[in-house]
Amino acid sequence: MCIISELKTKAQMKRMDTYQSNEGGKGLVGFILLLLAKQLQGQGPICDDYIRVYRNTVVQAFVMEKLTINCTVGFCNDLPQVTWCKLDQHSCNPVIQTTHIQTQWNYLTSNSGISILHFTNPSIDDAGLYRCSVNTDQSIIISHSITVIVNDCQAEFSVSDDCWWSAPISGSVTVSCGVSFRVEPIVSWCREDGDTCLPLKGQSRHTLTWYHTGSGTGVSYLTLHNITLSDSGYYRCFFSLPDYCDPNTRISRPLELNVTRNGEVMEHCGEDEHPVCGSLTLFTRSTHDQLQLFI
Repeated sequence: MCIISELKTKAQMKRMDTYQSNEGGKGLVGFILLLLAKQLQGQGPICDDYIRVYRNTVVQAFVMEKLTINCTVGFCNDLPQVTWCKLDQHSCNPVIQTTHIQTQWNYLTSNSGISILHFTNPSIDDAGLYRCSVNTDQSIIISHSITVIVNDCQAEFSVSDDCWWSAPISGSVTVSCGVSFRVEPIVSWCREDGDTCLPLKGQSRHTLTWYHTGSGTGVSYLTLHNITLSDSGYYRCFFSLPDYCDPNTRISRPLELNVTRNGEVMEHCGEDEHPVCGSLTLFTRSTHDQLQLFI
């Protein structure tokens, strides 16, 4: 009888250990359910507003073409105020909406979206560093800077369509071409030789002169001294633009010069011809002729 009682006691103790283990598991499950309930009641992790702009973002555009930059914004409750500013040496100046610059908001989800800054006709002055910011109840969040580069490839020549010039040997003759530009170019001249145009070298027998004629316009003058019969031919003015421009070399239409044994400097335009005193100014239209240029 004692042996049987001892066996029953061990069996009862084993069942008690199992019960206590189960009770411990139930306690752990209950703790996890309590945490989930607190999260559902708004007592879980705090939601953060944010701005997403990648470091070293660079946006390039051309003058008078559309340009947009943007930043992604996330928020927890109501849509916060999103603003833009442009950096100078000491501060970030607010971007004011005009007919030239506009802001736009596009929702991505109910708690996120994109703030867009539109430039309708960007100019060189619009280049610089821009940031977007979010003004919340608790703080102000500022993005990384966005670098805006505005490239300017606008430059054109103006030379006459149907005129050519004649001049006697041993004299001097001046021809010219007009230029319109955003950034002032350095204009050179070349002379056609077959399918190429060879830049004029040295200054012993020719002189180049540049004059401003107004805002964004000027005239390049080529004066040939002590001309000979071999100076007859076709001349062009040209200049090079930065590599991002396509094409980056601009060249005018040809200007014909015919050197004669005697006479005077004459301008021939269609059926009309008349003497020319002083310099020749050759304006009317602009062209981008394709000609191989050897420098």
